[in-house]
Amino acid sequence: MFIAYDQGESNAFIQIEKQLIKNNISYKILAIGSAATIFASHPNKIELPSFNSKDALNKDRTTRLPDDIVNQITRSYGPHIIYSGMASTAQAQLINLFSQQGSYTIAFYDNFDDPAKQRYLIPFMLETNALDELHVPSNATHNRFLTFPALNKLNIIVTGQPALEGWDEVYRNTDTTTIRQQLGLGPANHVILFAGEYDHDYEESFNVFIQATKKLPHIKFAVTHHPKYDGQLEADIIKKYKCSNVFLIPKGKMTTAMLSKVALAIATHKSTVGALALYKSKPVVYIADDNYSNFLIDAGLATKASTPEKAAKALSLAIRSPLPSLKSLGMPDFPAQVIANRIKTKLQYLAH
Repeated sequence: MFIAYDQGESNAFIQIEKQLIKNNISYKILAIGSAATIFASHPNKIELPSFNSKDALNKDRTTRLPDDIVNQITRSYGPHIIYSGMASTAQAQLINLFSQQGSYTIAFYDNFDDPAKQRYLIPFMLETNALDELHVPSNATHNRFLTFPALNKLNIIVTGQPALEGWDEVYRNTDTTTIRQQLGLGPANHVILFAGEYDHDYEESFNVFIQATKKLPHIKFAVTHHPKYDGQLEADIIKKYKCSNVFLIPKGKMTTAMLSKVALAIATHKSTVGALALYKSKPVVYIADDNYSNFLIDAGLATKASTPEKAAKALSLAIRSPLPSLKSLGMPDFPAQVIANRIKTKLQYLAH
């Protein structure tokens, strides 16, 4: 049984399930939080019973599932293996009780960044007490988890990040000539993609980025906004600076992954799109304040800029830089297959 709460782990599960199907492994998906929308029409979805705090659960990862709901779910299903994300208290509640019933429990950390710096992990870590195994995306992440007293005795396995493989499929099915024609771009136009998001200082960083584009009139800049929002913030800032070389992609027209195929480099604020882009060997520039860092910046795989001047220089250099790679982080090939093979092996062991 998959237990998903947010977008990141849901994207990973979507890739893993393809491999489970190939291996004739049956599964169910219990989707809560934002994952409930992602898997709303999935044929293997477990319908969560109604309860008063359901809306709160979708908005706040610290919200607990009522005990009667947890008991109802765990009485209704007896999976051999629980495969859960680590994004909420509710996931940990379910893991704890399923473990008591004899399920083998695996948690999946879908982030490359230092787990000690991820506040979203706190609710899960405070609640969980019954993990058997932990899957992480890279050797670097594995080493960071060894510093967690509560987890360092677990079987920690480096599996890679299956969500990255979603971009492989997009790239196979995306024709760059068609994309350029739809955007009104010629074959010689240099394109940089900015992947939008949201947090408390995103607006400031987007202002920095747009001011940088004014210094690079020979480059075309495509901007995608976060799917949670309508793009009005980005549209207003682009209009404010009268940027003729910047165009905002309307919601639903093209995905960030599709657009990245025609881009020479990717700019973003703090989005996980950075890791996805690097997986496809696209240079990445983070537009963020001087105090911000992440695993890509620390490893020298991406650059950071905090002012329009620095951003313009970094973006100009990025389109001429050698192609980067995530391989140096110690990430296995075919992560979804790695995880499916591990699940298959464990199921065979549990059957004896």
